[in-house]
Order: sequence, then structure tokens, then C-alpha cells
Amino acid sequence: MSEPKTPNLALNQIDRSSPATTYFDLDRYLDQNWGKVDDFAGEIKEQVDEVTTKAEGLKERLDTEQRKSVTLKPGLQVIEAERASAFRLEGLKGRTLVNLLGRAGNGEKLPELPSIASTLAIDSTTSDLGGTSFKATASGTASVEHYTEMAVLDVTPGACYVLVAVIKPNDKANGRMMVYGALNDAPNDFFPVSNLAVATNQYTPVFLRFNPTTAPKAVVRLQILNSGGDAIYKQDGQSVNCDSIRVYQISPAEYNALGSMTAEQVAAKYPYTEYIAGVTNPYVIRYGTNLLPPFYEWGGISSFKASKPYEISITVASGVSSNTTTAYAQPTVPGTVYTFTCERSGAGMLGFDFLNATKDKVLLSTGFIDADTATLTAPEGAAYMRAWAVAPPTAGTYTFTNPMLNIGSEPLPFMPDQDSMLAFQTELHANPTTGANPDTVFERDGQYFKLTKWKKIVLDGKLISDRVSSGTGYKIVCYKGFEPAANYDALFVTKYNGAVLSKNGNMDTSDNAFFPSADLSEFWVSISSADSGWGDLYTPTVDEIKAYFMGWRMANNGDWSPYNGTGNKVWKNILRYQDLGGETVDVLPTANVPNWTPYQLLYQLTTPTVEPITSESQLTLIEGKTQVEVGTGIVLRESVKPYANSSIGQAGINAPSSPNYPGSGLKTKVSKLLKVYRDGRVDNGWSFKSGAGITGGGLEYADIGLSQYDPSAAYSVTYLMLDKYPAVDFSGTYAENEKALLLDAVRTLQDNTTRISVLESKKAEKDSPTWITPTLLNGWVPYSTDGIYPAARFLKDSMGFVHFDGLIKDGVVGTNSPVFRLPTGFRPKMSITCVTVSYDGGSEEVPSRIRIHPSGDVFCVAGSNLYFSLVIPPFPAEQ
Repeated sequence: MSEPKTPNLALNQIDRSSPATTYFDLDRYLDQNWGKVDDFAGEIKEQVDEVTTKAEGLKERLDTEQRKSVTLKPGLQVIEAERASAFRLEGLKGRTLVNLLGRAGNGEKLPELPSIASTLAIDSTTSDLGGTSFKATASGTASVEHYTEMAVLDVTPGACYVLVAVIKPNDKANGRMMVYGALNDAPNDFFPVSNLAVATNQYTPVFLRFNPTTAPKAVVRLQILNSGGDAIYKQDGQSVNCDSIRVYQISPAEYNALGSMTAEQVAAKYPYTEYIAGVTNPYVIRYGTNLLPPFYEWGGISSFKASKPYEISITVASGVSSNTTTAYAQPTVPGTVYTFTCERSGAGMLGFDFLNATKDKVLLSTGFIDADTATLTAPEGAAYMRAWAVAPPTAGTYTFTNPMLNIGSEPLPFMPDQDSMLAFQTELHANPTTGANPDTVFERDGQYFKLTKWKKIVLDGKLISDRVSSGTGYKIVCYKGFEPAANYDALFVTKYNGAVLSKNGNMDTSDNAFFPSADLSEFWVSISSADSGWGDLYTPTVDEIKAYFMGWRMANNGDWSPYNGTGNKVWKNILRYQDLGGETVDVLPTANVPNWTPYQLLYQLTTPTVEPITSESQLTLIEGKTQVEVGTGIVLRESVKPYANSSIGQAGINAPSSPNYPGSGLKTKVSKLLKVYRDGRVDNGWSFKSGAGITGGGLEYADIGLSQYDPSAAYSVTYLMLDKYPAVDFSGTYAENEKALLLDAVRTLQDNTTRISVLESKKAEKDSPTWITPTLLNGWVPYSTDGIYPAARFLKDSMGFVHFDGLIKDGVVGTNSPVFRLPTGFRPKMSITCVTVSYDGGSEEVPSRIRIHPSGDVFCVAGSNLYFSLVIPPFPAEQ
């Protein structure tokens, strides 16, 4: 018979019913029992300690906010987040590039410089950007160096520079760039050569850096080498194409960093630009766990049918003798492992190609894969992975369902593409040569703002004054009404051809620019007679100066010499001035010449300003590894009117001449279409396609069946521009624990509530606008204080128009003394002049003028100050 035990701790108990139990066993009933009790207490303590530790950890996670810093670099990258959370932006700064070659390196116009044992031509059959490139071909019979000079530019001894270009050699050649200093037209200060471009028949980036010591000029040279890399040889059909040549002055820190960078990295950091290029419309896209979009974004064929977002059927007709495919190119990171899965019905197969950055070379191909899954590793140099869904050349219908592309070697369960994006519609600048004093973006109450330290202005003549000075062979003209500059030479100016003007307070030659120290709101620029057509004996009028800044050169009719006040005055398109058959007019022009790019001015403001900027979406990170792309050049929701082509049953946007969708072009060249919106909501019915001859030279267009197109709806498009701009880091943090996640949620709720309140208040203000009384300057005071006449005041109505009212007196009339300044949100984009009345003590009121500058300054520019009426027609508030 077993001895009784306690039910929980199994302590020994005395069996009082047994006659054998006649004594008390101390070991069994005390020592053994106490030992069991102690063991149990120890187990309880361990569990208590474990629970306490977990509780303390949970308390810390709930009581202390923990965030992790992350820096998202320009380009495509793979990041790993410890948990899904929102990204909080904490650093986004401006950057500016000014190409010292202007447009001379775009492959569209031959330089007027010598070629040695070679010929240089414009090649319209291949290009990196635009439609043409330079083609240099070795010539002659001697064993010599074959090269051509591409450009000569002014440099500053001691400054740092970088040159970048792309070169495509033929199969017998290599190519490279070099730069050497020129002093008194003789070689001096020789600088290094670039890396060799050796890849046959594809564009390869090359770069070099140089730091002149004495030479005031640098000569850019394109060298044609043979296939062995020799510079001196007997030509045998060697040729190279060259495009996108750019030279930037950079800081010493950037110069030193180039020593550890590849040519591809340098080309990405210093993209080809023309004129003054800031960080334009920066964005960051976080791709979803599934990197593939729905099938309607894949490139299709006539028999391609997407019955569902992630299901397609490819029908092959009887008699077809070739494979039928549909494909999509997804950005990829070299060295990254990807896994692709897809459900198949029929004998359809999968295929994968890894492509270079221009998608014109296959670096690695898998061929056809007869499997539902495949694991792939992106090779070095891969920028895209093209996924194929392939139907065999056999009649039938082949179905592909739920394609999934994820990072890692293990397949993941299917989920739809869920990208996240943060994008800004703004332009951020900094000092182009040092990177100092950058514009910055910051967030307040859920709204993004820009701290503006630099101002970029297109010099189209609208702020030109009537003050003109003359020098031999040039004129100096004045712009007025700018927000004051930080100092006279805190500026960078480019001409219509992209050439950079010199900062020179003496203004003793042409192509100089500066802000006079006496008035840093004035800007002066000197223009050569060869450019303007104004002879030394002639002073142009304000309207004639405006015509120059719209692309018109004045000349004597017949011999086209500069006009000196006699003879027949005509104007000719500057861009076609050497073409004697070009456009000539004898009436003062008032519109830009075709394809005109005006002068551009970037200058540092005396006082930085804060302004709200347009943004879209909220960037979130997902747990685990994911791809992130940082770039510039996104256009958010640009309005467009699709063209409905009934003859083909399609409506299109931005399409080429065939199929024809006239009038549907977007404002800038398109690199990649992202979304089409109908009445503000994403319309997934559109197909994105590539093709030749697309509107404006872009790469993609979109179309949709007429049955899915609503002609009464408002359509808009978000897309990436083809033009390149400098990119910068997005720095920020994300939540690491529950406390941070909760605070993010509370902060988002608070910000959304604040923004709704602000919108409600703004709506109320628009519905019931109130008059604002400004502070009067320069001696102006209200005409009366007894309430009979209103004092100076202004308001903005619900339609966004600004109204003036009031009667003032005693102040300074003129163009240099403002009456008051309008705040941000009430200012025009360009100078406005309005007619009103004033009183000079005579028998009648006299016609007078008020001028409002983009800076917000309001001037009484003509009239009398006995009293001056501010009543003028309303004007739109544009900034």
C-alpha cells in the first residue's frame, strides 16, 4: 500500500490507518518535506525574478521612448528595420550644381576647337541624354595621338574641380577624357586623365579631378585610344562617342572623397545638368515586401489580358511560331539575393534578365525556367531585374497568378505590392562651390516647411529698370525689386547658353554680374554687344532690354551689325543668329523665342525666410529587409487632359505620334510614370508603356480603353522627370519600442487635428475675409484719423485675390521707398503696376501709379503725396 502524499508538493503524510506506523520518522516527515518546500520556494523565486525582469523591460519599453537613427542615401539600397513604424524626417538639406561647361557638353553643337588626327561630328544615332552625341573618329596614317579639344573654361588656381562624362567606344577603341591647364595659349599645369572607357558599344562613365595651381584656363580633351589602351598608334577605324560632359567646382572635402569612389558613384553624385540645378522635388520610395506591381503595370502584348491585378492570361493563337511574353523591370541592388514565386497554369514559364542602368545590356540571364519559384543573386553592375512571363509557341491560354518577388533566399507568402513614399514639391539650394548655408526642410505640426536661404530667379526682363550704363563693347543693365542679397558676390548667374558669368564688382567687361553694396536689392549684369546687338552709341529702352532677355538680338537690317541708332532696326532669334535664313522681325518682340532658356540667378538672401512646401504621403518602414530608393525630379499630380482616340478605342497620355494622342503631353520629359489619378483617386486601369518619339523626348506614356475612360473626370499624373538633378540624404529616425510607437500615433493624431483646425480656420477666413492694416513706411500716414476716409488696408478674398483700400499722404513717392510690405501669401509672382489717382494741390486729381514687387514691397511710383489713393484692381496672391 502506497504512502499518502499531499496533492501539490507531494509531501509525505502519515498513514494513521496502518498498524506499521507506530513511530514518527523525522527524516521522512520533516527533513524530506522541508526539502521539498524549499525546492518549491526556489522555483517560485526564479519565476518571480523572471517575471520581474520582463516587467522591468516592459516598463522601460512603455515609459521610455527609444528611436533609431537611419540615413537613406541617394539611389537604391536595401535597409533592415527592426519593426514596422513611421519614418520621422529630421534632415534634408539643399545642394546646387552649376555646370561650368553650360550646354557645351550635351552633344548637340560642335565646339569651335581643333582636332588632331581625328574628326569630330554630331551623331544622331546614339546618345546618353537628348537625341545626339559627339562622335570622334581617328584619322590619318601616322602613328600619333588622336584627340579633339572639347571646351576651354576659366578656372581659379587653388580651387577644386571634377569632370564627368560618358564614353561609348567601338570594338577597336578605348576612350578617355583629360584636362590640362592653359597659360598664354601654351600647355601648363597638366592635370590627370580619366579612367578608360573600355566597354564596347555601351556608354561608360568616366571622371577625373583636377586642382590647378597657376593656370587661369583649363582645356577639356577627348582622347581616342586603341583597343590596347595605347594613346599613340596608327589608326585602324577607331572611334568613340561621348556625351553628357560636365565640370563642377567642388569643395576640398568633396575633392578628397573622390579618391575612394568608383566612376559610377561619381557619375551618380554629379549628374549631368545645365544651368543652375538644385535638389528639385526630392523623394524617397520604400518598396513593399513584394517588389512586383500588379500586372497592369507590366509591359504587355496584344493577347495580354489582366483579369485581376495579380492574374494574367496570355492567349497564343493557332499557327504562332514564337514565344509570347510580358515583362516588368524592377530596380535591383547588386549582390542582393531575391526569390521569385508565381502560380502557373499550363506550360507557361518564367525568365529573368539582370540589366545595366540604361537597360541596354543584359548582364545575366536565367533563360526559361519551368518552375514556380527561383532564387537569384543580382550580379555586379545590375540596376534592374526584368521578370518575364513566357507563353510557348503553342496554341492555348496560359495563366500566371500572384507573382511575388521578395528579398532573401526563402519564398514568402504572397501579398500585394504596398509601396510607401515621401515626396516634396520644392527646390533646395546651397552654395554651389562650398555647400555652405543650405536650404533645409523641417516639420511642424504635421506640415513641412523650407528654411529658404537662397533665392533662384529666372531673369526674363520683368523686373528690369531703365538704368543703363555703357562700356566699350558692352552694356550694364539693372534689375530692381529683389529681396536683398547677403553681399555683393553671394550670387551665381548663367546665360541663355548655360555659360557661367563672372562675379565682378568692377563690371569692367561683359558677362559680369553683382549686387551693388549700396543697394543689395538691385542686381547688375553686363551684356556684350555681340550678344545683344546694342552698339556703343545706342542706349536700349526698357522694352528692348526685355526683348533681349526673351531671346532677341537687335541688329541693322541687312548686314546684321550692332545697331547704333541709324538705319533699319530689326531683331533676330539669338539661338539662330548665325543662320541668315533664321527668323527676323522688324517690330519689337514681346514673347520668348522658341526653345528659349533665360538667364538664371541664384543668390543668398540677407534674411532667411520660412515657407510651407507641398508634400505627399507618409513614409513607413516595414519589419525586416526592404528596398528604398532616394532621388529627385518627382512631379506630383500634374493635371493633364487625356486624348480619346476613337479610331483605336484608346485614350492616352503623353503618347508618341503612333498611337496618336495629341494635346496630352506632360510639362516635362518623363523618365517613369508612377500613378494616374481620376478625380483625385488612383486609377489602376491605365497601362504604362515605353516607345520611341514620345512627347517631349520622354520614355513612357500611358493608355486605357475608352470604355474605362471618363471624359468628364479630372485626370492628373505623378511621374519622374527625365532631367537629372543633384540628390541628397534623407536623415531621420523610426520607433524602436512601444512607447515611441504610441507617441508617433499620438503625434500623428495631434498633427492631423491641428491641420484640420487650420483648414477650417482658413476656410472661415476665406468665407469672411478681414481687412489687415499694414505698417506705413517712409513718411506715409493715414490721410485722416476721424474715420471719414479709411486708412491703408488690404485683404485676400476667398478666390485668392488681394484688394487694396485707403487714402494716405505725406510720404516719399518713387521707386526706392516702399509704402509698406505685403506678407507671404499676399504677394504676386511678378511685378504688377496699377493706375490710381492722387492730388497735387491743383484743380483736379492726377493719374498715378502703384507698383507691387514679388518681394511684397508696395511703391507709389508716380503721383503726388498731398493725398494718394490705394484703390486699385485686385490681383492674384501667388506666393
